[in-house]
Amino acid sequence: PSCSLSKRPTKTLFLVVLLALATVALAEVSKKRVVVGLLEREQDGCLTCVDDIMKAIGDCSGEDTDILQCVTEAIGAASDCVHCICEVLQIIGGFDDICP
Repeated sequence: PSCSLSKRPTKTLFLVVLLALATVALAEVSKKRVVVGLLEREQDGCLTCVDDIMKAIGDCSGEDTDILQCVTEAIGAASDCVHCICEVLQIIGGFDDICP
């Protein structure tokens, strides 16, 4: 009986760590896809903006959120990266009819 109790926290910790690693791996795959997409579109000037835009997209994702406005505000309307937001959203996909 005492052995099964000591294994339960270990299993839980293992699952938490595994989930965290999977999340990081998925984020990296998405980032790679965005970088490749920008290079294919000859938008290499946007490469320095990918991290900031991806973070803002993650932070702004939610119900009833104007994703374009939220991401623009998150990175700053005067930022050199503003013109890259739509490029990144189009590469990620699922954001149809958001960009003009």
